Amino acid sequence: MERDGQIEIYSILCAFDDQMHGEVPQYGNDSVFKLLQRHEISPSFVNRVTDMYLEAVLEYEYLLAPIQAEMDKLNYGSWITCFNEHVARAVTARYAFTDSRQEGHWALDQEQEAGFIYINVLTQALAEYENNRDIYPDLISFYPSLLEALGQ
Repeated sequence: MERDGQIEIYSILCAFDDQMHGEVPQYGNDSVFKLLQRHEISPSFVNRVTDMYLEAVLEYEYLLAPIQAEMDKLNYGSWITCFNEHVARAVTARYAFTDSRQEGHWALDQEQEAGFIYINVLTQALAEYENNRDIYPDLISFYPSLLEALGQ
């Protein structure tokens, strides 16, 4: 919802089934909760930028083959969905680095263990984006560089 030039974003989360304490829902520790919140917000801007560069993103579809089985299990079996999820998780990891290096590395480890093998290169590319905002004022302007990094 937009109000006075500001955008309000809402996130609706379900409690972890195995972490209910009576009637009180639990969402993991602080690190897990922050990771979850940041992850859920990321697709709201990542997916639309991917749509803008759809043809270029599809040039990297061959990268799905090595991880097809893992992504199918997670219901990310199409390249576009898999790519968006990788980028959203890389953005989430970069957010975690703003808390601390330990949080950032923990987030990266979580994503790699889940099968997102391209997350390191995407996370490194996003660090380049963050450090060069004078060149890349927004994610849209950086996306070709992000794709180029993925191709390497």
